[in-house]
Amino acid sequence: MDLNELALFLQVARLGSFAQAGKALGMPASTVSRQVQNIEHQLGVRLMQRSTRRLVLTEAGKLLVQRCEAHFSAIGDVTREVLDGVGVVSGTLRIATPSDFFDWFPLSWIREFRAMHPKVRLEIFAQDTLVDVIGDGIDIAFRAGKLENSRLIAILLTTTSVFLVASAAYLSLRGTPRSPEDLALHDGLTLRCSPGQSHREWRVEGPDGEVRLEVQSRFSASAMGLLRDAAVEGLGIALLPEMLIRDELDAGLLQRVLPAYGQPSVSVSLLYPSRQQVQKSVSAFVEFAVAKFGGRATRR
Repeated sequence: MDLNELALFLQVARLGSFAQAGKALGMPASTVSRQVQNIEHQLGVRLMQRSTRRLVLTEAGKLLVQRCEAHFSAIGDVTREVLDGVGVVSGTLRIATPSDFFDWFPLSWIREFRAMHPKVRLEIFAQDTLVDVIGDGIDIAFRAGKLENSRLIAILLTTTSVFLVASAAYLSLRGTPRSPEDLALHDGLTLRCSPGQSHREWRVEGPDGEVRLEVQSRFSASAMGLLRDAAVEGLGIALLPEMLIRDELDAGLLQRVLPAYGQPSVSVSLLYPSRQQVQKSVSAFVEFAVAKFGGRATRR
């Protein structure tokens, strides 16, 4: 059986669409469909049930995906070993990040990495919903906050404090809160992780321990960068990491509110799948990111 056709079938299975697979492979959807039909003809079994909306793998299709992925992964490992042996850093590196990632990881750093490793092709997936690192074929993911236990290798890059902030114009108009209870009279700028989920409560540390602050939110967004911009424009009070608002604080565009309250230490981590043979481009980017954060990263 043609290995190229098997690779094509795996792409269709991953994406669940002839059209999407064709787009990824640079060929018409009809060609993709015809090659999958050719595999089914050779094997004498149906691998996919087709409808106008979706493709569903049959049991035979699931078995073929399971076995083929293992073998193609082994081929990839051998290829990476060969490349490692000659010291070449190459291939496609798929990186998942929060949507405001480049507010604190400058694009100039990406330019620098590409200059160091011109044979590496970067694919950045910037979104605020958590990706399935292994299932989505992600090589490296950046995460902020507490991490769940998983099969991933996690490297702590840095920590940042989280402050309550607002613009001088907003505080002049609405007054400056003097106690946590005063926040009930103010507009909170809240993080909305999904259409059905919005954080209407802030948990912060104060002089007497943890305090839960009820937030009256008239503005929410799925990205912290948008909340920062809204705070600068005087739309309300936001709870934001210091590394994201450092420039705005230094320039006086934002100022701290209730400075005795905040989150003193929120982690920023880099994750990648635990594999026996880590591809050289992943190792190179991990080393690069650690160096950019001062070389103090620790593996967890």
